Amino acid sequence: MRDYFIRKGETPKLAELTTVSERKDGNVHFANAWGGFVYFTSEAQFAEQFDRLPEDAVTKLFKTYEPISVTALEGDASMEGFTNGQAWNGWEVPVFTKETVLAALEDGGHLAHPAIYSNTRYFFDSNTNDLYEITTQDGDIPASFDVKALEQFLSQPREVKEVAAYGEAIGLWINQTYKTAIVVDGETEPKVVYEVGNGWCWEDMARFEEKAAPYAGQKM
Repeated sequence: MRDYFIRKGETPKLAELTTVSERKDGNVHFANAWGGFVYFTSEAQFAEQFDRLPEDAVTKLFKTYEPISVTALEGDASMEGFTNGQAWNGWEVPVFTKETVLAALEDGGHLAHPAIYSNTRYFFDSNTNDLYEITTQDGDIPASFDVKALEQFLSQPREVKEVAAYGEAIGLWINQTYKTAIVVDGETEPKVVYEVGNGWCWEDMARFEEKAAPYAGQKM
């Protein structure tokens, strides 16, 4: 496992962890573990400002999830998911239960919004309980895309490379999303969750609403 650091005196949180990219000529080059500006300082100053987190503490952070409400559409609806605090270039990396994803795919749901549905679709394989993401980089998903044909194709056990080849044959990417089981902080029963929109600009709804709120004295 790579080394993670936290500023001295701060309560360890996954989103606040720092990693070192280089140690050279007595200097340390470091940045937020999930992306951002790279800074540098002397080895001595870095040691004064940061503590290395023990491996067991880092493992615990990765495994500690809590509820989060997120939006990928600038506040236009939201989805209830879970986060361990990990981020991607400052954006949230939430995971969701099957029930949440299915609800979001219904009319009026987050994943059924035209801005998403036009170029990204999701499909649950009822045989394996896997979630597939269907995308394209060449514009909108064609109207000829046949979900029933995909369902029939997946009715038999398929290797990942076979599914990918099937997608390429119809001009689309079909990727099995990341699936895992987590235990939410304060609960005991594990939940099976899926990663949706890997690389999307998911934003914490609470922070979005805070940024969107008018500041004192602003005329409405």
